[in-house]
Amino acid sequence: MKKHHYQTLSTVEFHQDSTKVWLSHFTTYIDPSEIENNKPVFDAIDDFMGEEENSVTLPDSLEFDSSDYWEAVAEAHDEILERLHTYLRKQLAPIAPDGYRWQIEEGEVNRVYTAGNPHDVQDFRIRTIPGFNSGK
Repeated sequence: MKKHHYQTLSTVEFHQDSTKVWLSHFTTYIDPSEIENNKPVFDAIDDFMGEEENSVTLPDSLEFDSSDYWEAVAEAHDEILERLHTYLRKQLAPIAPDGYRWQIEEGEVNRVYTAGNPHDVQDFRIRTIPGFNSGK
């Protein structure tokens, strides 16, 4: 597999209902000419989206749409993103150039509405930076 420097800017979209929170999909904001070069990163994200780890079950005791519910949703987002980080580092370690490591930076969480239903989106950037590559 080709080893070169990577940098992608993507957005993950969270959805929730009364029982769980999950990642529904991601989009990317890079130049179309760079998509093929970054295909291993996108493939790893796609693979994660199909994993059971991309969702968190909420406690049964929560009242839907209460402040406790939204607090649990926010905690679930953090847990899912941590799982995504762990997954990506493991999957992508073999393709980091020698002397480089993966860095994942999270952006702001924004609430958006689709057909009147709220859900959150979060930007993140994945890139290789100089440093110890723990995957080797």
